[in-house]
Amino acid sequence: MRTCLLCFLLMSVGFISAQDIDSLASKRKSFHKFSKDSLGQSPPGVLRKDTLWSIIKGNDTIWLSNKEDFLQQAPLREGGISVPYEPKSESFLKQYMEIVYNMSASEDSLNTYRMRYWKKPLKIYIDSSVTSGSTKAFKKFAQQLSKEVDSLNITFVTSREQSNYLVYHTNRKYPEEYLDKLSNTKEGYYILWKYGKINQGYLKVDTDHYQNPDLVNRIMLWRFFLSLGYFITQNTLPCDSYLSTCGYLANERPSQADMEILRYHYSYGICKGTRITEFKDQHFRAKEALRKNPMNQHYFIHFNE
Repeated sequence: MRTCLLCFLLMSVGFISAQDIDSLASKRKSFHKFSKDSLGQSPPGVLRKDTLWSIIKGNDTIWLSNKEDFLQQAPLREGGISVPYEPKSESFLKQYMEIVYNMSASEDSLNTYRMRYWKKPLKIYIDSSVTSGSTKAFKKFAQQLSKEVDSLNITFVTSREQSNYLVYHTNRKYPEEYLDKLSNTKEGYYILWKYGKINQGYLKVDTDHYQNPDLVNRIMLWRFFLSLGYFITQNTLPCDSYLSTCGYLANERPSQADMEILRYHYSYGICKGTRITEFKDQHFRAKEALRKNPMNQHYFIHFNE
């Protein structure tokens, strides 16, 4: 289950650099890890008297007003890691919500719709039906994204059994369909998730239907990018964006705006896997605290249950 804790600090805090823990932490960001040995102690600057805390667990929020209340939650914090809150403009958040949440859905559906993301590393297997040219282009694209986006970890494996993401082509030579859900499509992707965490993915292109190698590659890169968050394409965005409805016309390099969305989606400066109401509430509370005191600092503590 996804759980995170949001804390508000009234001064800058130093963090201890550490290795990635169960894919929760950024590959490059620093953070403080709570352990059994440190639960009764105050990491540098974290447990000040003027700190406001909130534990966000499922649909429930427990607001803690002082250090003593926080220390009572020691078992809950064990193994947690803290990451600074990442503020964004209202215009950015509006577009982000349109891309990540199904804003056109009914109110009931929207209230249950979760942010979707890959928590565990992607282990991609490229089937032998995919040409060497397409394989090279796809690997280059995926590896670059993994390098540039914190907490997005992508590797390639040598067998389907090792993978959680399958890339394949279909045509007269390779007619096999690996997933019934994609059998009637000419191209597309299909992902499976639980509580917002994506755990399986498939990507297919019918190369009898799409015979231009360059177009095939563009479709593969476009669909793969979308599958990293079950992103909803926007007809208001230009075709040089992977997040547009015509994103298959985009260059092999995602736009700066695309990368900002993707980096933010995999940033742990906000709780992950949340519903839109929770997402909005977290930003509202954090921004209200900043408005009241611009010197405030905000941190999310992430951990597993």
